Amino acid sequence: MNVDKKIKNLGIEKLCEVDKEQKQVLANEVANTLIQKFPNSRLNKEKIENKLLDTKMYIANIPKGMLKVNYMYMNSSIYFDKSVQLEKLDEFILHECIHRIQEYKNKNNRLVQLGTCNFATTKIIGLAFNEASIEYIISKVLKTERSLIQVYGINIPVISGKYYSMVTNLIEQIVYLIGEDVLVDSTINCNDEFIYKCIDNFGEKNFYTIRDNFDKILSTQDNISKLLVEYKEKEKIKTDIKQLQDTYFETQELITTSFFNTLLALINSLDEIEKCKQKVLNYKELIGRTENYEFFEKYFEELSTKILDKEEKIKSSNALMVISNNPIFKAFRAIKKLFTRPNMEYDK
Repeated sequence: MNVDKKIKNLGIEKLCEVDKEQKQVLANEVANTLIQKFPNSRLNKEKIENKLLDTKMYIANIPKGMLKVNYMYMNSSIYFDKSVQLEKLDEFILHECIHRIQEYKNKNNRLVQLGTCNFATTKIIGLAFNEASIEYIISKVLKTERSLIQVYGINIPVISGKYYSMVTNLIEQIVYLIGEDVLVDSTINCNDEFIYKCIDNFGEKNFYTIRDNFDKILSTQDNISKLLVEYKEKEKIKTDIKQLQDTYFETQELITTSFFNTLLALINSLDEIEKCKQKVLNYKELIGRTENYEFFEKYFEELSTKILDKEEKIKSSNALMVISNNPIFKAFRAIKKLFTRPNMEYDK
C-alpha cells in the first residue's frame, strides 16, 4: 500500500498544498521563536527554517478524534486541518513542526531517530521521553504558567496539557536538576547529549528504568482512557490507575534519590553544600504528591542530615588546612625538627 492510500485510510482528505509564502512565514516564525527562547542550546536558525521549507505541507479535512495538525513520518509531511489558523503559532503546530525538525532518516529513507527517540532497532526506544521533552519546550515557548492539577489521584504541578502532564512534570524535574539547554539541543538537533548527561547524573541502569517508565505511564494512560470511553471493566480501570500511580512515584523517587545521592558524593566545598541545599528546597516544589505520600519528607530529612554531616567534615578539613598553612605553625614545626633526631642517630 502506498503512502497516499495509508493517509487516506486514516481518514485524512488532502485538499491542497500550503502555498510557498505561507510556508515561508511559518518556517521563519518557528525558527525565530525557538532561537529567541533558547539562545544557548546550539540551535541553527537556517537549518530549522530550511528543514521546514523542504517539508510538504497540506491543508486537509482531518476526522474527529484526530489532532488537527499531524506530522507523518511515512512521507515527512505535515497535514493541517482546514480550520487551523497557520498564522497563529499554537501548541499543535509547534509540536508537529518540532517532530519534522528533529527527524533523522538514513540513506534508505528509513526513520532512525526522532530527537531522543530511537527507531534503529525493531523496538522504538524512548518515545514518551521524547514527547515529554517536546511538551516541555512548547510550554516554555508559550510561557505556560505552572498550576496544580489532580491526575488520577495525584496532585501534580504542571506546565503542560492534562494528557502529557505526568511525563512532562517528570521531565521538568530532570531539567531542573541537570539543565535545560542540553535537553533542547538533543530534542531539536537529534543527538544523544541529553541522554549522556542523564546517565552521568542518575547512573546508566537508573536512567534506562526512568526512560522505560515514561513509556509505561503513557501506555497505561492510553489503556485507562479506552476503558473509560467504553465504560466497562471497572476493576481493570482501578488496577490500571494503581499501576499508573505506582509507576509515576517509582520514577519520581528514582530521579530524586539517584541524583542527590550522586551529587552529595561529589561535593567538596561549602559553596557546593549551599547550592545543594538550595537545589533540594526548590526541587520540592516540582514533585507530585497524594495526601498520604510521605517519601519525599522522609528522604529530605535523611538527606538533610547527610548534608549537615558533610558540611561539618568540610569545615573540619578546612580548619585543619588553615592551621597547617599558618606561618607560625610552619615555623614551630621547623624549630621542632632541630631538636628532634631520628632514632637511628641515637643508636650510633
